[in-house]
Amino acid sequence: MRTVRFELAAGVPMGEAELTLDLARYSAEGLVARARILLDVVHHLDGEGHAIIVEGDGAAFDSVVRVYTALLIREFGESAFRVRPVTSTPAKPAAVAP
Repeated sequence: MRTVRFELAAGVPMGEAELTLDLARYSAEGLVARARILLDVVHHLDGEGHAIIVEGDGAAFDSVVRVYTALLIREFGESAFRVRPVTSTPAKPAAVAP
């Protein structure tokens, strides 16, 4: 699973940014089919961090992230957000009792 974080400038309304993501998901359905979007792409809101996190895999994920980035640029401008991949560190395995 891959994760991308869209950090929004303070002036960007979270509700509008989420609606724009919905539009990106609908648009990507035309490229990879609705079922692929529903199965392979999820998102979460980080209200405190003023960000939207998109997670997924494959062509569906790539399509949604690319379309969403393009729509954010068109709607709010390039300086209104920052997009970055999120890398997670694997959890350390629990110690096994002898």
